[in-house]
Amino acid sequence: MDEKQQNAKTPKDIRHGEEKLERLQAALENSEKEFKIREREAFRRGIERAVREISTVFDDFERSLANTPPEVPEAYHTGLVVL
Repeated sequence: MDEKQQNAKTPKDIRHGEEKLERLQAALENSEKEFKIREREAFRRGIERAVREISTVFDDFERSLANTPPEVPEAYHTGLVVL
């Protein structure tokens, strides 16, 4: 048997290769979908965390404004309002 005959693929080999390729393509598509889902979820969690952290800062400013003693200069009060 020569080298060409040894490397020849049978129809069964070709079908097997095509099936394997289809499985790999499906696995790749599923991985891409899963990656996009995880990416969106991570982005959403990041936004939620940022909003929570920023809201605590705003709450602190509101408490500062509500509890500013009368002897504090007006410029201090105005600065907090601007923020």
